[in-house]
Amino acid sequence: MRQFMAEGKLTGPPAALMDPNIPEEQLFDTEADPHEIRNLAASPEPEHREALIRMRAALSVWMVETQDQGVFPEPPEVAAPFEKEMHDWFGTPDSYR
Repeated sequence: MRQFMAEGKLTGPPAALMDPNIPEEQLFDTEADPHEIRNLAASPEPEHREALIRMRAALSVWMVETQDQGVFPEPPEVAAPFEKEMHDWFGTPDSYR
């Protein structure tokens, strides 16, 4: 798939899957869209907006309760071993590291 992406041969959901730039927020209706193709985070539909607000609140509570520090990037010396492991497992190109 990386080769097809580099050659411009991917479109639609496969191209989105391979795009290194993912949206900051993602919201999917996993019953209607089990393959998570249609991101509803920017949907103007009231039920989607309400779900997104609920999910944001749940994430904020979880981050406080677990003392998650995810808003602060890990120092390079902490992240490097994990990035290497992901590269070794999945063969991510150097441009992704």
